[in-house]
Amino acid sequence: MRWRVKLGITLSLLATVFATTIVAPTPALAGTCLYTACNGSDPHGTGCDQPEDQIWTLHTIWPEIAGALELRYSPSCGAAWARYTNTFGVPGRVEIYGCGEGFCLVKWRKLVETPDRVVWSPMLSYTYRVQACVLSNGNRYCTAQF
Repeated sequence: MRWRVKLGITLSLLATVFATTIVAPTPALAGTCLYTACNGSDPHGTGCDQPEDQIWTLHTIWPEIAGALELRYSPSCGAAWARYTNTFGVPGRVEIYGCGEGFCLVKWRKLVETPDRVVWSPMLSYTYRVQACVLSNGNRYCTAQF
């Protein structure tokens, strides 16, 4: 009979330890990619756009087509992307350019043609020289390069 009591106590202790291990919270990661591993990834989907990450807006312009074009940067992911607030819902696309030694890359996303919608490009590594652009109605508007 004693062995059943000891077994019961042992199983209860193991269950408590196991349950505590499962429920224990894990710290949130700032982002799930780093530098060139971020190329083409969504800043929101990877967590690189989180406020805890202290996102930097490197440059903002207000094109003639209205809206705000931002070149954004995540220090913890080492990546940059373009973000555009489409004030009047114009058609077009938002782009991020990145140039390294002897090559350039571009990533883009189509604008949502709904007023006041925010659209962001996929990311590029900040090891490149980067620039954000918005194209609409045959015109290109770009931030400075960083």
